[in-house]
Amino acid sequence: MKKIFSILFFYLSFAGIVFSQNYEQISKYQEFALFISGKEFPKSIDTLINKEFWNLYKEKLKNDWLEIDTARLIPMQEWAKTEISIKINDSLDIFYPFSGPDFLHVYSLFPNTKNYLLLAQEHLGKIPDLSKMKQNANKSQIK
Repeated sequence: MKKIFSILFFYLSFAGIVFSQNYEQISKYQEFALFISGKEFPKSIDTLINKEFWNLYKEKLKNDWLEIDTARLIPMQEWAKTEISIKINDSLDIFYPFSGPDFLHVYSLFPNTKNYLLLAQEHLGKIPDLSKMKQNANKSQIK
């Protein structure tokens, strides 16, 4: 699940994705981001993926996000307010080497930064085309 959040934040941050309710005007990347983030079920693939499974996935993401926010992100943000913000100007550019797709943590520590430069060695791969995905009935994969 951690990998999903990291990848999601990477694509949202660097692909310039703007969420929209108008499906005719969004790209396949935006549609993919909406789908994997549990925000909206894409209308273009309505018959290809089981909505019951996706709703379970959406609820799992919601619960996991609450847990991550409470256990990790809020404490990081509070620590940054007392230990980082008072010592440096966090609106400067941030260079974050060896980050991989870890935008979530650097943003939690430096929320006022205007520019982020993240480096990684991981191969990014390609965003899958949701319209070509096949249904997988194995619900145990989201537990």
